[in-house]
Amino acid sequence: MIETFAYLIGRSARNRLARQLRRLRQPRYSVALAAGLAYIWFIIAFQRPGPLAPEVLEARWLEPAVAVAVAALIAWAWIFAVERRVLAFTPAEVTFLFPAPISRRQLIHFKLLRRQLVILVNTLVWTLLLSPRRFDASAWLRAGGFWVLFTTLSLHRLAASYVRTSLSAHGLSAARRRVVSLAVLALVLLGAVWVASEAWAPLAAGWNAGIGPFLAAIGAALELPATRVVLAPFRAMIRPLVAESAGEWLGAMGSALVILALHYIWVVRSDA
Repeated sequence: MIETFAYLIGRSARNRLARQLRRLRQPRYSVALAAGLAYIWFIIAFQRPGPLAPEVLEARWLEPAVAVAVAALIAWAWIFAVERRVLAFTPAEVTFLFPAPISRRQLIHFKLLRRQLVILVNTLVWTLLLSPRRFDASAWLRAGGFWVLFTTLSLHRLAASYVRTSLSAHGLSAARRRVVSLAVLALVLLGAVWVASEAWAPLAAGWNAGIGPFLAAIGAALELPATRVVLAPFRAMIRPLVAESAGEWLGAMGSALVILALHYIWVVRSDA
């Protein structure tokens, strides 16, 4: 079955690429492509690490800051989740796959596998942009971290849309089936309220005192016990990206892969 899926994905990608190449006969597409390639070449060829302050480069600041950004992306997915369309099938896929002896779970696996094409492209782009030494071992390690992060985020957005769609369509009966997902969501919301109650007063005082004290208050808020507890899973997801050695990266990848596996199980079972 994997060979069949690989063939269909490969042919679909080839046909899409052929359509895009035919568009290059039109000047507006060819000029846009040339400009885009020139920009990417400039970034890759001439970008150098900037003279950032040491405290910005320290993982103790970078890791919680990126974790907050990841948490914001996940919150956006719960509020505006539209990722269920990733499992929409094209007419060609319906004709080719639906009459075949393929289970519902195998169809989901096919669409998730196809999703990897986009994730791999994003992984390549971000690795090239954010790796000062783009072709050494550290770049490959960072690419692995990006792949785990992007795959986990994609799975989470999809699972969140399942929960939202199920609740809106079936109401209380769906809530009983999604009790674990809703319980975890409730815990996260309670954690967010806990963090807000702990950090609000220092942040307000720092804001009134000026930009320097406000930034210091943000740093202190990120180190609060409540914040560390709430951000723990998000920090685990991005820790491979800020690892400073191969050994540290291997240790961080364990937790990140566990979170990825849990999201995969969540998606597969959510659509059951």
